[in-house]
Amino acid sequence: MRCTRSVGVPATRRRRHERTRRTPCPSPRARLGRCAMNPLDPDEEWPFVKQFRESTMNTDALLARAVCGLDFVVDRWIPAESLVLVYGPSGAGKSSVTIDMALSMLHAMPWGGNPIDNAGSVVYWAGEGVQGIGQRVRAWYDYHKPDDPSSGCDVHWATASLDLSKPEWGAAVAKFSEGLAPSAVFVDTFARATAGIEENSSRDVGLVIYELDRIRKAIKAPVIVVHHSGKDASKGARGSSAMRAAVDVEIEVTGSENRVMVRCTKMRDAEPPEPIEFERVSVGESFVLVPAVRSATMTRGTQSALDALRAIDIPDGVANNVWKNACVEAGIAESSFFRYRSTLVKHGLACNVGTDKQPRYAVYREEGAA
Repeated sequence: MRCTRSVGVPATRRRRHERTRRTPCPSPRARLGRCAMNPLDPDEEWPFVKQFRESTMNTDALLARAVCGLDFVVDRWIPAESLVLVYGPSGAGKSSVTIDMALSMLHAMPWGGNPIDNAGSVVYWAGEGVQGIGQRVRAWYDYHKPDDPSSGCDVHWATASLDLSKPEWGAAVAKFSEGLAPSAVFVDTFARATAGIEENSSRDVGLVIYELDRIRKAIKAPVIVVHHSGKDASKGARGSSAMRAAVDVEIEVTGSENRVMVRCTKMRDAEPPEPIEFERVSVGESFVLVPAVRSATMTRGTQSALDALRAIDIPDGVANNVWKNACVEAGIAESSFFRYRSTLVKHGLACNVGTDKQPRYAVYREEGAA
């Protein structure tokens, strides 16, 4: 039986009309499937195919990167374009460690005796303790009195609400940070930046990791996340183990009333650095972290080597032989110089501001401040 709406319509047009009515409009899933089957068609390219194509490399390019080795922002501690987790119990000093690191990146000052290899602007999202951060930053500047940073560089302190469990927030942070070309982005803390997720769920944590990776790839720099440890501190950071599996670097922060210990518990593709012990030094109404030196470490010879370096210290550092000759003139045996130098560098009183092949040493901080 013919449809009454088709009466008077020529047979050819009627058949075409009825065929169109019977053919349903393809669903978005079906259209996406066709795009995936034909990704090279510029009119129907699957949205992620271009991103995937741009991120691939041939074997020669991969081997070339392997020969170059890891690039670091903070020497031996923070690799370039890495995802870093800094965790510890409440009150241990996690934020103090990351604030000290962020300001050191800005002013190209060694952090814990480790040179900054890529100084520049920093984005620091502070989700808790915002009022106290201002006091800590003021104390840091009063204590270190650094030189002015490079033109146009600064730490961009962000305090807006953030929810990295939602893709739109990850995209917004990536877009904002990319425009600043920072040396690193800090997220303090994981809990405040992921409101509402189930931390023990690998699915929920995996979605957040995806957004953190989106930010990391956009800025081509490290993303450093501050997190709390669980009730059993020996089991690491709180929540799903998916976080530890995903990060490139994991740093544990523990502390007492006057000391803060920083240990690297995971370093992908490199040897973990030696732990750093910091001392809390009161400055005004707040405090700063400076590398701690035990009294047993500061022997007479170590002190003499430090005094010799301080007497010839210049901003660009002095060559190893220049420092050694100054120590010999001060009465230090040449055979003991290398032991004293290693002790001072290990505890952050002196640092190599040159390269591994051409080291140049400088005083990191005033010895009397410890």
